[in-house]
This record gives sequence, C-alpha cells and structure tokens, in this order.
Amino acid sequence: MFHKNSKNFSNISLIFLFVFILLISFLSKIWGLGDRVMHHDESLHAYYAWELAFGEGYQHNPMLHGPLQMEAIALVFKVFGHSDFTARFLHALLGSFLVFLPYFFRSKLGNLGAIFSALLIAVSPSLLYFSRFARNDIIVVFLTLSLVVVIWNYIDSGKRRNLYLISIITALLFCTKETAYMIVFSLGVYLFFVVFINNYLFIFNLSGANSKDGKTIINKFKIALLSIGAIISKEDTSRYKTLLFLMLALVFPVSAGIFSVIQTLPVFDSIGLVLASADSSIAPIGTAYGGGQVIAFYFVLILTFFSIVLGTRYIGLKIWWKCFAIFYLVFITLFTVFFSDWNGVGSGIWRSLGYWIIQQDVARGGQPWFYYILLMVIYEFVIFIIGIAAIVYYLKNKDKFGIFLSYWVVITFVLYGIASEKMPWLLINMVLPATILGGKFLSDVTFKIEWTRIDRFKLINIFKQQKFLLLLPIGIIIIVFNIFVSLNLTYKNSDTPLEMLIYTQTSPDVKDIMSLIDDRDYGQTNGAIFIDSTNGFNWPWVWYLRNKTNVVYGRFAEDLPYVEHEYSIAMIHSNNVKKLDQIEDFDNGIRFKHRWWFPEDYKTAFSNSPNKIFSSLIDRKFWEQMFLYFLNRSLDDKLGSEDAYVFFRSEDKVDYIPKTMNQVR
Repeated sequence: MFHKNSKNFSNISLIFLFVFILLISFLSKIWGLGDRVMHHDESLHAYYAWELAFGEGYQHNPMLHGPLQMEAIALVFKVFGHSDFTARFLHALLGSFLVFLPYFFRSKLGNLGAIFSALLIAVSPSLLYFSRFARNDIIVVFLTLSLVVVIWNYIDSGKRRNLYLISIITALLFCTKETAYMIVFSLGVYLFFVVFINNYLFIFNLSGANSKDGKTIINKFKIALLSIGAIISKEDTSRYKTLLFLMLALVFPVSAGIFSVIQTLPVFDSIGLVLASADSSIAPIGTAYGGGQVIAFYFVLILTFFSIVLGTRYIGLKIWWKCFAIFYLVFITLFTVFFSDWNGVGSGIWRSLGYWIIQQDVARGGQPWFYYILLMVIYEFVIFIIGIAAIVYYLKNKDKFGIFLSYWVVITFVLYGIASEKMPWLLINMVLPATILGGKFLSDVTFKIEWTRIDRFKLINIFKQQKFLLLLPIGIIIIVFNIFVSLNLTYKNSDTPLEMLIYTQTSPDVKDIMSLIDDRDYGQTNGAIFIDSTNGFNWPWVWYLRNKTNVVYGRFAEDLPYVEHEYSIAMIHSNNVKKLDQIEDFDNGIRFKHRWWFPEDYKTAFSNSPNKIFSSLIDRKFWEQMFLYFLNRSLDDKLGSEDAYVFFRSEDKVDYIPKTMNQVR
C-alpha cells in the first residue's frame, strides 16, 4: 500500500500537502501574535532593532548574541512598522517555514518520513511557543536544519554548490548565536568518526588483520594510528573528509576566543593578562585588554593561517577561496552592520566567544542536570517516547542515516546538558533532531506493517502478528494530547507562568498600565513618567515607551528626579517603596506584578536523600499532583514574582485594579 518514495505521491500532491501543513503552521504562529506582553529579552531585541531601523544604529553586544536578529527585525520594522506583532513576525515566519524544510530531505527520509517530520514539527509545543517569541533560538533551529539538509545533499550528490551553501548557512549561524560553536562541533565530531571508521575498516581488511594475531590490542592501536594518518594525508578524498575540513577551516578564525581560557592559568594570572575581561569597569565583558589585545590578535592571525592551509590542502584552492570569501563576506557584513561599525569585526571574532566563556561561571538559571529531560517529558512527551524507541530501533538495525539522527539527538542533549546555562528556549535545539528522527522512524515502522493482511474481524490476531500496528492508536492518542498541550501553552497560559516552559515572564499588568498611559497621553503633553530601573525594571518599559518624549529612567532613592514638567505617573520597585511614606501629590500606590515565574521547588527534587525521593515516587498524592498538573496545570505552590507600585497623580483619579493582585492601600 505504501512505498517510501514518490510512487505513492505525485510531486504536485506532495507539494500541495506540504503547503497545506505550512499554511496551518503559519496560522498557528501569527494568531494573536501581538497579544502577549513582551518578555524582558524580547523587549531588548525589539528596542535595539527599532533604534537601528530608524537611524540610531547598532553596535554588536554578545549579551544579545549575534547581530542578524536585530538587523532582520529592523528590516521588518522598516517595511511593516513597529509593534509587538511585527517584532515577532520574523520568528513566526521562520518557525512556519521550518515545517517545509523536511521536503528537501526526502532523499533521506522518504516522502512519508518527510511528511511525518513536518507534522511533528508543526504540533511540537516548544517549537510553536518559541516561534512566537522574539529570541534568536528559532532562527538557529531553522538554520541548523537547513545546514544538515545541505550537508547530506552534498554527501549524496557531491555537487559543489552545496559547499557554497554550507559556507553561507554556517556564517549566518555564527551571526545569529554562539550556540553555532556547539552545532559545528557536534556535526564535526560525526564527520570525523565516519572518516576515521571508514579508514580503519579499509586498513584493517587490507592488512589481513582478521587473523587471531591481527586482532590484538597493539595491532588495533597501530591501525587506529594509520587511520588518523590517512585522514591527515591527501589520499582519502571522501566527501565526509571534505566536509570535515571545510567546517574546520571556516570556523578556525572565529574560534580564536577559546584561547581566552589561558588567562586563568597561574603563570598568566600572576601578570594580570586579560584576554576576556570579567570586569566591565576595566573593559567590556569578554574583551581583551592591554597586552591581551596583542596576544588575541596573534591568535586570530595564527588560526587564519591554519584555516588557509587546511582549506587549500584538503579542499583545493579553486573551491576553498570561494567558500572562505563567502563565509567572511557574510560574517563581516553583518557584524559591521553593513560596514557602519568596523569594531564589529573584532567583537564578532573574539568577544562573541570570550563573553560566553566568562558567563559559564555565572550559570544563569541555576537549573539542575535533569532540567531538559523534565521539560521533554512535560512538553514533548510524544517526541521523547518516539525518539527513545527510534534510537533503539536504528542501533539494532544498523541503519546508517538512522544512526546519524540518533547521534544528533544524543550529542545535542549532552552538549546542552553540560553547559552551565540552561534555559527553556534552548530546548528546541534538542527537539529539532528528535522530530526528524521521529519522522523517519514512523515512516519506517509504517512500512513494516503488512496492510494487505489486516482483517477488521481479526484485529487481536493482527496485533499479535504485527506489533508495529499497536503504535497507531497509541500515536493518535498522544499526538492529540500534544496538540492540547500546545494550545494551552501558547494561547491560554502564554504570559502566565503556570507553564514550566515559560520560566519567567513579564506580567500582563504591564500592558494594561501601558493602555492607561496611552489613553491619558502620559509622557507627552500630559506630564512626565518616572520608571525605577532597579533590577532591570526599565525593561520592557523602554520598548513600550519608545515613542514617549518625556520619560525618566533611574534607580529610585528618596524622591523623584527633578524634571521641568511635573510627573503624572511613577513606577517604583516594591523594595524601594519602603524608603518613603508617600510621594507628594500622588495617590497611594497600586501594587502589581512586574515579572513572575514558575515555582522552582523542582530544582531540589533529587537533592534529598534516596529514601525521601523513593517515598515521593510511591506516594499516591505525588502522582495525583503530577496528573493534575499535566491535565490543567494545577499548582500547589504560589508563583514567584517581583513587584512594583504604580503611582498616579491624585487629581487624575485613576481606577485601576491589576489582574494579578488586588490594589494595595
């Protein structure tokens, strides 16, 4: 009944099906896209993109990752105007087109596998949520899948144009986020092992090592050394090897910042060498300082030399110089913001990596080792279960491409798991390979079912004979549940952190207060606005008040800063309100939640004694709570929050009750 390839699908019908999935996905991404209040990070990205779009320029800052996102959002603002909706439009668009990419992977997945992969991407709760979120992670995911598709197209076809496409996509990845290093590393390790194993087996068979004496540890070690020698030599001209050295040579210069770690060695620490500043009062974090700048320059120069040598030797000058030129033309163009800020070259090549090496000690989020596993179980249960089954299946059947996909899933989990900073938006980097693996697995399992032998009156016997058929009703049930989870996460609880995936979120009260500000024209003709910037509370107000000309930001001390025109509204961090009894000419403040977050008791779940953990797992109440949370996100613990007070002038008589808490008198 089914065949993996195009005999079951005409090209027109297949394209029509993918376009249909794309349109449904796009609709789910843009529906109410501007309704949710801007997250702290979103407001930063949107504001700096707005400044770039309307003449203020932009200077690369690795805290905000690569410049591509800001430049792309700025372009959207120029074309469609600036709003919460348009700030997220780019991400929604790429998240939608992500479902179409498996179409170009049909040579490896088959038509049905490509369709299954597209569907798994479309119903993924985390991919849906973060496709509607103005962070660069969905851009990374889109580029990552594009890169993997092109890599395998080159392996299969050997067409030179794929090498140029790889250069472009890899450059865009490095211009998007520093996780590009992890992506290139994971793919590079796979390519290395394939080249090594191919050489090992060839030399093993050529040397007649199948004899008993030939299987000794010493002989195997010799063959391993010869295999590495074959990789270094020019004799092996496989496409895997070409890809390995292409990616190595391209990223060598932009990886120079890794050497900033040597500043912690006693010999360099004693002389005060600064290759990546950890103190912003000395130099911007991640920047080389003083004599460190000279050493950093030489590191970049040396790695560039090795890059040219590797590329010329193993790829060929005729192809290599084009790949190198393409990569660094894209890289320099974007990091200099189209040649308007040449400091971006050094910042991109050295500081990007230096900054995040310094941040590893900060370990923002403080999440436990099992964080991503927990998120997968809660939100990506479908893909999690299918992924485990698929890994076992392909290892058992020694399916070459299935093993690659299994490796991709595992290595991604490992790399993000050992990284000190664990955040919910990074989950989609793990979900992506799992959807492709799941799509292939579902396709392969479907072809294992002998459909012509199915008799509706003998279903019990059929299930006994064809165990794979059991996956169909199970799959339908859990996919329906997945859609239910997606809808609740994305549309019902989108700015209420009952969802663990939301982590921390700006309160919807902020948008309500913003409506009052607009209605009364505060910050323009009707008085000034004061925003207390304690603990970053000026965000997302900087974004929302971007068109207001009479706004003052500053840490509140004892009184409001002097302005020529009187204040009409003031927002003060709850910790600072205790510094005063009242603000003259203002009503008593109304307390509201500025940002709130999911309870974090789960962080210590496995830090208790084994006996306590075991007793929790066998406690019926524990499982009842788990079931209620899965069903309707019911929580026993209160949401965490950081609050503020909003003060209005007495004569304005503002009647406002926050959604998140009652008025405080």
